[in-house]
Amino acid sequence: MEQVKLLSMTAVLTLLIWAAADSLVSETVTVTATFEFVPASGDSTMLIDAPEGAGSCELEISGPRKAVEAVQAQSPLTARIRLSDLPTGPATIALERDALARALGEAVREFRKLTIIATRPASVRVVVDHVVTVPVNLNLARLTMRYDVEPQLARTAVDVRMRESRYRELAAGGEAIQLDLSPDVDRLFRDQPEGESVTIPVTLDGRSFGPDAVLDPQTVGVTAAIKARRSTQDVPTVPILVAAEDVAADSLGETDRVCAADAHAHAERVHRAAIHGGGAGEVCVRAMVFAVTAAVDR
Repeated sequence: MEQVKLLSMTAVLTLLIWAAADSLVSETVTVTATFEFVPASGDSTMLIDAPEGAGSCELEISGPRKAVEAVQAQSPLTARIRLSDLPTGPATIALERDALARALGEAVREFRKLTIIATRPASVRVVVDHVVTVPVNLNLARLTMRYDVEPQLARTAVDVRMRESRYRELAAGGEAIQLDLSPDVDRLFRDQPEGESVTIPVTLDGRSFGPDAVLDPQTVGVTAAIKARRSTQDVPTVPILVAAEDVAADSLGETDRVCAADAHAHAERVHRAAIHGGGAGEVCVRAMVFAVTAAVDR
């Protein structure tokens, strides 16, 4: 019986020694990890754009065999690296081993038992930007339609949230940023009743401020009345015959003498005109033309 107990204790002790020895065995391997760069502060306006594949790297790690095997089973690893605020523009982010180990330890519990020996590459290039809110003036500088009541904007400025890099491009000349609503206003009022004052909400097009720009508000009311449309057409030339006939002398005042002989050269006022149909489709206009003179022949 004593021998059985001794053998049992020996077996248990052997297993414990083997387990302890196995846990002390260190192993070194290479794993792949992908990192996402995010602002350290939740209320930060910083944006971080990394080229495709910029956050991928190879890590040479070392540690207990079981921990290494557990980490390998979850490869490729993913984690977030929190960055303090950086100025707008290109930036080089060093892949510091301690920072990577903390980030991976939050994502994979077993990684806390491991050590990062080397990283490849040692740094990555990213582009940093910030979100800014700036005022933008609204105008109607290029209207092409004719209006009885010129378009009036309900407001002359809006706020725009855009990337700081785009804002710098737009404000490079030192002038206030403008948004011309002329094309949209002309398009929307083209089908409105002529001469009638109406107010139409115009949706603001913020594409010129960048793909992720946000305007506040996104619409603005415009009041206007379009002018009645008139068309002009060319008509064939017609002969006009001028005469001073069929005029009763007693219908003229003392200062309105008919100068029949010189009517073509001195005509200044038309009293009456009669239109007569001419032959062969012609239109003949006969006009009674009178010359007004300041002095009367006595």
